[in-house]
Amino acid sequence: MNNKKQLDVFQTAKYRFYFVVGILCIVNTILSFNLFTILLGLGGIALVLYAYTCLHKQKNILKDLPKPFQYICRMVVVCFMVSFLCIESLVIYQGMQTDDIKTDYIVVLGAAIKNDQPSTALRYRLDEAYEQYKKNPSAKIICSGGKAKNDAYSEAKVMQMYLVKQGVPKSSILLEEKSKNTSQNLQYSYDLVHDANATFLIVTNNFHAYRASILASKIGMHAYSAPSQKLINGFTANYIREYFSVIKSVILD
Repeated sequence: MNNKKQLDVFQTAKYRFYFVVGILCIVNTILSFNLFTILLGLGGIALVLYAYTCLHKQKNILKDLPKPFQYICRMVVVCFMVSFLCIESLVIYQGMQTDDIKTDYIVVLGAAIKNDQPSTALRYRLDEAYEQYKKNPSAKIICSGGKAKNDAYSEAKVMQMYLVKQGVPKSSILLEEKSKNTSQNLQYSYDLVHDANATFLIVTNNFHAYRASILASKIGMHAYSAPSQKLINGFTANYIREYFSVIKSVILD
């Protein structure tokens, strides 16, 4: 008879969750390589190994370690879970809020393009920007996004072409074509205006809105938010990844 104690359903789900989070940490490091993400990736590797070993051995391997080390590990896990729940709550809440206000500028944050066409995530941002423009046609739209090495056009140029096809006059669109990330999207768009009193409506995807608002506040933008409410494939992974991106933006950007 096998008397080996098995993990219960809650414990199994917990370690599977740790495994997925660890994988996302590693993927985040691959996609965005810097000191913060390197440390994050190392933590992800440790988390994956820990979760896999617990699932394989069907027990919490921390219980085999000295008591002081157990307490430290538990504190780290508790801090992670509390911060994760708090940040994700803010990310979800901000993503559901649309400011009903007329601003001087509508800033559309760049995202990937494919074959000189907006990706799904970027198309959703542009569709939302167009809806906001129809409510406030006196506003200028700033399309923000640089050019990747193998692309024929910058993200901003592709965005402009898409909006013009929708009916936005080309004269109502400004291009910011140097930025490579969200922080630069906002900073370079702000610099483009040369008006400290200008107001901005930031358009992005719902999972991205909270981090964008943090970065806008950091540079002194008078900014409001109008995130697209359309869900893209892999939106759950995007929300989880935002936890780490928010921490990076608060600490490093």
